[in-house]
Amino acid sequence: MAQDTSRHPPMKPGMIEAKHRHWAAGDLALESGDVIRDFDLSYVTHGKLNDAHDNAVLVTISLSGNHHRLDFLIGPGKALDPEHWFIVCVDPIGNGLTISPSTSRAQPGMRFPRFVLRDMVLSQHRLLTEVLEIESVLTVIGASMGGMQALQWAVRYPEFMRSIVAMTPMARTAPWAVAVVETARRALMAGMSSCAIHFGSSTNSGRATSSRIAGKYQCERYSKSCPSMRPALR
Repeated sequence: MAQDTSRHPPMKPGMIEAKHRHWAAGDLALESGDVIRDFDLSYVTHGKLNDAHDNAVLVTISLSGNHHRLDFLIGPGKALDPEHWFIVCVDPIGNGLTISPSTSRAQPGMRFPRFVLRDMVLSQHRLLTEVLEIESVLTVIGASMGGMQALQWAVRYPEFMRSIVAMTPMARTAPWAVAVVETARRALMAGMSSCAIHFGSSTNSGRATSSRIAGKYQCERYSKSCPSMRPALR
């Protein structure tokens, strides 16, 4: 499948350049019974898969991140050393590189089916087993929502990996996190016309509002938990 690199964010210092790969899986059945049509999964790899296919590591990505999220851990002498490990970094559903409401031609915008974190893990498992022919990994590592995916891997496929490294995850979404995401979602929806909701275009006002609201919630939360931060956050 032809690669669309136009949606890739600008490279920044510390990011590792790697060949972008795509798995065109056809239709992906979701846990809900819905289907994502023309499912396309974006990923990159570092290192080489050995003959025994037993040196693989899976990197799962945060809510607003992409396959560069843990690049700071990848490199010679680092925790994820490509000289030893075959590192697979998978973009999650909805991040703009893997199929998303903003990129789907068959189901754009609000026509895109609702999906859950377990659907992300299912698509990753299929990539590893069906495409890369990997039957086990040394570890699944991720931060934030990537850490949540790592936890789900341990629940759904406990025999598939030797370990997980779940950094700053939540095993259950806290009320404050629900409030932040729901507020941002409502702000985005408020900034969209009926045409935008159905056909994918949008105004910038909703986006800007959602960013400001989410940032304010985060700042107030950390301000309350860390009094020394309060002057800087005002």
